[in-house]
Amino acid sequence: MLTLISQRIVELGNELINQELLNTATKELSKSRHEFYRKLDERFLILSQVKVFNKFSIRIDIDKIKQTCLVTFKKKVCTIQSDVELFLNQFSQNLMFVNVDYNSFNLYYSNLIAIKEEMKIMSKEVEKIIQHI
Repeated sequence: MLTLISQRIVELGNELINQELLNTATKELSKSRHEFYRKLDERFLILSQVKVFNKFSIRIDIDKIKQTCLVTFKKKVCTIQSDVELFLNQFSQNLMFVNVDYNSFNLYYSNLIAIKEEMKIMSKEVEKIIQHI
């Protein structure tokens, strides 16, 4: 039974690490974007709650898996933030843009807002990133 639990924890960690933030769900309607991040937050919450299995001599490092997931997520958020800042810097220099540039900015910024509102586990870090913009 512990082997199965360990396997599922590792799978969840891998799913969270490999989850792309800019995907069909987050590129579409605001409702689907918020739902995606709400469900992602639930998966992070599950991962943070599995530490109760540490007392059963489980053979995986749950804290390391959780930390890796959080670091990976933060990097992905910072990439989105960098794209937003790049656009804003170019915009402030009065560079010429095409419609695609404005759409990309809107997509990235909308994702940051949805992450801030739905990802309770990350809200403070994302709040700092958004305030920086």
